[in-house]
Formats: sequence, C-alpha cells, structure tokens
Amino acid sequence: MEFKTTEQVKSLLIEAASMSGVDLTAFVINAAAERARAVLEEHARIKLDAEAHARFAAALFLPLATARQAVGATAG
Repeated sequence: MEFKTTEQVKSLLIEAASMSGVDLTAFVINAAAERARAVLEEHARIKLDAEAHARFAAALFLPLATARQAVGATAG
C-alpha cells in the first residue's frame, strides 16, 4: 500500500511509531486493523431504542409465533 499524506502527518506517524517501538508500516497497519475491528464490531451489534428493547425483552418469554408477531418479524 502506498499513502499520500503531508510531511507533518508523516512525521507525526514516524514519531509515534518510534515511541511505540515499531516501524512506520507496523504502526499504521496495527492502527488500521484496530479501527477495522472496532467498526466491524459496532456494525455487528443490534441497536434498539427503549421501546424496541422492551418489546424484544418481553418477546423472549412468549411462544415463538407470538414473539415474532410482538417484535414485528415475519414468519419464515
């Protein structure tokens, strides 16, 4: 990979990499991989508002067909 950046950003990254005890490539790859994991984890979560959370929690104790109807899911 090749990146275009300013000299200021490159110097910043080189200094941070040096302080971390790794080379520039390892520093950038590690930071990018960490961010990628965070993004994927965030998108894997189910987000519910308070009302949806209450409906979902209540549906956990209902028979399957009733639960699907309660949370608005379609059968199948």
